[in-house]
Amino acid sequence: MKPTDREAKAIIDGITFLETEINQRWGFDQLRLLVSDELRLRFDNQLARYAEAVKANHLPSIRIQGASLRKGYEHLEAKAKSAGLRPIVREVWSCIHKATKTPVSVVRLPEHAKEALVDHGVVFTLDELVKMIPKDILEMKLQFKGSSLLAYQQLREIDGDFNDDIPF
Repeated sequence: MKPTDREAKAIIDGITFLETEINQRWGFDQLRLLVSDELRLRFDNQLARYAEAVKANHLPSIRIQGASLRKGYEHLEAKAKSAGLRPIVREVWSCIHKATKTPVSVVRLPEHAKEALVDHGVVFTLDELVKMIPKDILEMKLQFKGSSLLAYQQLREIDGDFNDDIPF
């Protein structure tokens, strides 16, 4: 990789990280919707100029348009905050599924799922997880307050009469 390619990659990675941070703070593609139509149009035009510079792989343009895009994001945030708007507090819980080693994230609301997306992982909403809890587990947790579920294996229905004579 040439030094100019590394510099372009560093700028692009920085902008990508900034966009991720902005989307996590304000919601996916939401910040630009919180400002005036005029400012949104100016920002969208800057975003298009940056995308064109990246597509052309033209380092001087990537430098200029990347720096302008950073300023654009800062300006959007400043305008939103000056209008009394605040970033949305989102919580994402993540862990690794022991059996499959798959990253699993849980969000409270479906609209928060975009912020939790991870490569090779899955995202569930809290409501989805609650729907998956078997009735017998809920009953057990109600009966034994503070208990912890260490493992779960659903029992199969067994056909037959349990009050029959023992055959020996």
